[in-house]
Amino acid sequence: MDTKKKLHNLRRITMILLGTLIMSLGGYFFNVPANIAAGGVTGFSQVLVSLIPNLNLGIVMGFLNLVILVIGVLFLGKEFGAFTLIGAFSYSLYMTIFDFLIVIEKPILKDNIANLLIGAVCVGVGLAIVFRQNASTGGTDVIAKIIEKKTSINLSTSILIVDTFIILFATSVYGFEKGIYSFMSLYVTTYCVDVTIAGFNSKIKMTIISKQSELINNFIFSEIQRGSTIYTGRGGYTMEERDILVTIVDKKQYIKIRNFINSIDEDAFVYIANINEVIGYGFTREKVYADIGKNTEISN
Repeated sequence: MDTKKKLHNLRRITMILLGTLIMSLGGYFFNVPANIAAGGVTGFSQVLVSLIPNLNLGIVMGFLNLVILVIGVLFLGKEFGAFTLIGAFSYSLYMTIFDFLIVIEKPILKDNIANLLIGAVCVGVGLAIVFRQNASTGGTDVIAKIIEKKTSINLSTSILIVDTFIILFATSVYGFEKGIYSFMSLYVTTYCVDVTIAGFNSKIKMTIISKQSELINNFIFSEIQRGSTIYTGRGGYTMEERDILVTIVDKKQYIKIRNFINSIDEDAFVYIANINEVIGYGFTREKVYADIGKNTEISN
């Protein structure tokens, strides 16, 4: 394995550990003491621990995750399984450490809605970070990923479907009121997963009409190292032909390009649109640069 691949995997592992830490903080300090079982192996384990108090929450989670992980490897591949193992183990480890070191007998906050919101946001954001690394925390996340792969149902909806059954089980133990809280928590969690993943993937599409389009295009190519598309349009009023330049960049790159355009053409016409996801070289696959005079492939 080369150095670049090792660094990439190290970054993935670091992000997985960060995501599971955020999840465990929300789950242990807000969901668990308030008996808000927002689905997943965590929620199912909560119910089992409530029925059998001598059980350790982290150990129960670890056992259930291991069983489902084997199923995940069969359907989703060894790489997904390897990184999911890290996610599942670290999540269970965090919960086990918290369970041994910090005893919480009652919710931190008196308001259940506040516990619900904070716990759900932490779980949703942490889960999205883990998903971004093509991994999961095991358990029902793996089942949801399998459903996503085998059907046309997206990931957050798959989580919603799977975890609904666990919440119904939790409702039979904790009561109808807690069940309502759990459903609310599940909805907030899946919403946070969608929003966070969209935030990671979001880009800006710039459409630029300027008399200095050649200079702007060279700036985008050489300074920003992004590609562009140029096509010819005609003004509806003047009927003059002009170049229209389109590129897709991140927010920092957009600011650099905008500032450059302002410095060379105050009359330039620029409009932008937010893009939730881009697939292709430079975004989902590595860009390939070649020396001048050779074949060069740069794509948005």
